[in-house]
Amino acid sequence: MKEPLQPARVVAPLAALTAGLLRLFPFAGWNVAPVGALALYSGARLPWWAALTLPLGVMYATDSVLWRVAGSKPLDPYVYGTYALIALVGVALRHTRSPWKIGAGAVLSSVLFFAITNFGSWRDLYPQTWEGLTSCYIAAWPFARGTILGDLLFTPLFFGAHALLERRAAELEPAASTVVR
Repeated sequence: MKEPLQPARVVAPLAALTAGLLRLFPFAGWNVAPVGALALYSGARLPWWAALTLPLGVMYATDSVLWRVAGSKPLDPYVYGTYALIALVGVALRHTRSPWKIGAGAVLSSVLFFAITNFGSWRDLYPQTWEGLTSCYIAAWPFARGTILGDLLFTPLFFGAHALLERRAAELEPAASTVVR
């Protein structure tokens, strides 16, 4: 008997590939990399160990390339920690199909990424004052558009592809009542 289609086995690798490629080759300099959307999707639709390892693995692989090619600082603990936290937000969406709840998760992911990673930048690069903190967040705002765009564009794409494959798999499964015993 043929194994039923498991949407996450199709969507997760394609989402990871998309996130990695867009991180290495950002679209028009907008810094649109759907790693947050990947983390949210992974938390919601993959086993817990894969929910953490897939987005963090994409980050590690692309960080390694970017470090060698562009000299970018790899393995930022604020970035990696935030993606792990976003995967946990995804776990809270595990049993929902609601576009509103998933959309809220995407918005929350963008806010978390902006708040936490820029707090890390403030701690590392700015004076430890209220003025330094506000300067850091103001300076970071133009870069937030790529994160927000990536999260709001790719979250419905990943979850939508999963839902379409799930529906298709349900259509292909023979009805339990037609099984001959």
